[in-house]
Amino acid sequence: CAEALEGGWCLLPAERHRMLRACACLVWLLDCPAGGGPNAFLSRKLRRDRLGRLFKVSPVVPLYGDMHANLPLILRRCPNFSPAAAAELLPHSRREMESLTGSYDVVAAAGSLRSLVVDYTMSLPALLRRADALGGRRLGRDERGALARAVYEQVLRGCRYMAAVHSRLSEFVAWKCAHPVGDAALAE
Repeated sequence: CAEALEGGWCLLPAERHRMLRACACLVWLLDCPAGGGPNAFLSRKLRRDRLGRLFKVSPVVPLYGDMHANLPLILRRCPNFSPAAAAELLPHSRREMESLTGSYDVVAAAGSLRSLVVDYTMSLPALLRRADALGGRRLGRDERGALARAVYEQVLRGCRYMAAVHSRLSEFVAWKCAHPVGDAALAE
């Protein structure tokens, strides 16, 4: 799982979220009660540094709708969990938590998402005009292939943009559900 996540093998953000949940659950399954088997937090076979990089960047991942998986809570349920043993797996410093809060912020990502949408909405009509202009005459095999490839790439790009927007919104909802604002913060 970690190799697939680090290599960027996931086509959609939902696949990435599934892999992150699987990594946390695998650590939980590998960890056995004291004396009953291996300790996942002390095992040399488990690459804690590798998993730590993934869990520190995305500690909360969306499940469905407003449900989320809190990866640090999954790890804390392990029988051999201790803050010292899991220090390299979980975000613990104030700076790391502030950076995480910023990475889940939808308002901060709105500009980049808006630019993706504007780019797409500008290139789609141009492609449609091109297809309309070529549609009345017989096209050669190469022209047909080039037009079909351009339409395919445009549709694929649109699907990726929609997936990126959906992912950001899902991650934001998951983060907010995991970290609700208290009455004291609202009063400020």
